[in-house]
Amino acid sequence: MSLDEALRAVVHHPFDDAPRLAYAHAVEATDPARAEFIRLDIGLATTYDAEARERTDVLLAINGDRWLRDLVGAEDHVERRFRTCWCKGFVEIVSAPADVLLRSTSLVERTPLLEVGVSKTASGRDLAQVFTAFPEVRSWGCTSLDLVNDDVVQFLRAVPKHLTVLDLSDNHLTNKALHALIAADLPHLQWVGFRGNPADHPRPGPRDWDGTGTPSHWPAEFEPWQSKPEWLARMAYEEQRFDYLDYREMLRP
Repeated sequence: MSLDEALRAVVHHPFDDAPRLAYAHAVEATDPARAEFIRLDIGLATTYDAEARERTDVLLAINGDRWLRDLVGAEDHVERRFRTCWCKGFVEIVSAPADVLLRSTSLVERTPLLEVGVSKTASGRDLAQVFTAFPEVRSWGCTSLDLVNDDVVQFLRAVPKHLTVLDLSDNHLTNKALHALIAADLPHLQWVGFRGNPADHPRPGPRDWDGTGTPSHWPAEFEPWQSKPEWLARMAYEEQRFDYLDYREMLRP
C-alpha cells in the first residue's frame, strides 16, 4: 500500500484504528518518528502510560512544526493562523479564521478532520462559505464571532444535514436564533452550546423535569417544540467539558 493510499484510508475511516496503524507502517521508512508517534498515541487513547505520554510529547515538540507545516502550508503555519488538536496520531480538530479555512479545504484530504472552529469575527455569509467548503465535518465551533440572529439564519442554509455539534457561545444571539435552529432540518444535531448569549433559557431547569425525562412545563413560546428536538433539552448555557474520546463517539455516524 502506498503512503497516499494509506492516508486516504485514514481519512475515509476516521473512527477505525487499523488504517492509522497501516499508515504508520507505510510511513516508517521515511519518517520513523511519525510512525512511532501514531502507534504510541493510539495506545494512549485506551491505556494511559506516563512514559508513552512523555515520549509523544517529545516527538511532537521535535517534529510537530514540520508535520503541521506539511498539513496546513508553510505560510499559514509560520503565521500561527491555525490551532490544532491531535488524537490517535493525527490532527482531528482545527481552528482558524474563515479566510484561512477557505484556502485550506485540502485539509479534508490530508487528515481525519472531525471538528472545525472559526476564529475571529465572521459573518453569516462567511460561515455559509466555510460550511460549504467542509461538507463532511460534523462538529463546528462558532464562538465569539460577534454573530447576530440574521447571521445564524443565513448560515443555516449551508449547514450539512449530518451536523452533530454546534457551539454558538459568546455571540449576540437571542431566542430568534434558537427558533431558526429548531426549524432547520438537522436530524443528527445532538448538542448546541449557547452560553454567553442574551437569550432566555428555552428549557426548564433540572427540577422541572418529571421522572420520564419529559419537561413538565416550557416557556410559552417554545411549547410547539415540547417533543423536539432533543438537543434543546441538552443545550449548554454554561461551559461544559467533555472527555474527548466520548465526544468522538458522539460524532460517529
